[in-house]
Amino acid sequence: MSVSSKSSGSVVDTVSKTIGTMEIETDPEAQTTKKGLGVGMTVFFLVAQMAGAGFLALPKAVANTGWLGLAMMILFCVMIGFSGTRLGHCWIILEERWPEYRVNCRQPYMEIAYRSFGKTFRTLTLISVLSVIIGGTMAFIILIGGFMNDLVPSVSVCEWILITCGVLLPFTWLGTPKDFWQV
Repeated sequence: MSVSSKSSGSVVDTVSKTIGTMEIETDPEAQTTKKGLGVGMTVFFLVAQMAGAGFLALPKAVANTGWLGLAMMILFCVMIGFSGTRLGHCWIILEERWPEYRVNCRQPYMEIAYRSFGKTFRTLTLISVLSVIIGGTMAFIILIGGFMNDLVPSVSVCEWILITCGVLLPFTWLGTPKDFWQV
């Protein structure tokens, strides 16, 4: 497979042109009514979610795997970083081709899958994302139940799991982290 010499440029060139032609919104009303999280809070939530459990499990994982574990950790970090940049490029392409994505989007992974491969892959991506979210939540709830049982042994682990679910359930009814500020 060969690349045509008539290609319009790389994705970086396209992104640079797009950024160069973007206009800054100067409408003061639009700036005051904007809702959502800032960059700082978004970074905080992402680091807390993605790195929190990993950092807790890291010492045991490295102790069990030895030097191979260190090499694997470095490899996985590079792979995750590369995947993140590819997702970023995909999202920029989506915004360039479909202007409706320049506003807030609740399900970006599913939209990338839909525009790339169609409705079937949107559904598969949704199932994958939900599996990760539900599986991770279940692991944390079981872990909390075990910790609470160590503190109060008169209540069984199963009962602590039910109590934890009862306490956490109302928070799942909120749409996004920005909805937590009223709590």
